[in-house]
Amino acid sequence: MKNLFVTVVLTAFSLITLHAQSVENLPNILGTWEVDLRPSPDSEPFIQYLVITEISGTSLKGTFYESSLEDGLVNEKFDSVFLAFTTNDQSSTYYHFIKLIDGNRIEGLTYSRNRNLIQPWKGRRIE
Repeated sequence: MKNLFVTVVLTAFSLITLHAQSVENLPNILGTWEVDLRPSPDSEPFIQYLVITEISGTSLKGTFYESSLEDGLVNEKFDSVFLAFTTNDQSSTYYHFIKLIDGNRIEGLTYSRNRNLIQPWKGRRIE
């Protein structure tokens, strides 16, 4: 029984330590990101800003395209950090999906059914 207890405690401690290590890595996504939302590869850049202000557990807060992030989620369980959130304007809800490429680059996809829009984009850290 004592061995079982020790095993459970050590396993729990290991999981907590692994989670704490991965959460420590998440603040590197905090800050301001310059995002190029050009509508086609040959279009002129159309720059907007993604500002990530807070990460709490798997929740995410900030702004994108001057709208508050809603339902923001972070997933760091795979080989990269992934983010998802929605924003809204007067005409539509936008679903955004992001992959952290390295500490300074992101790639994303924005989808809006009402606007018949699926928009891949890239961004870079500026702050």
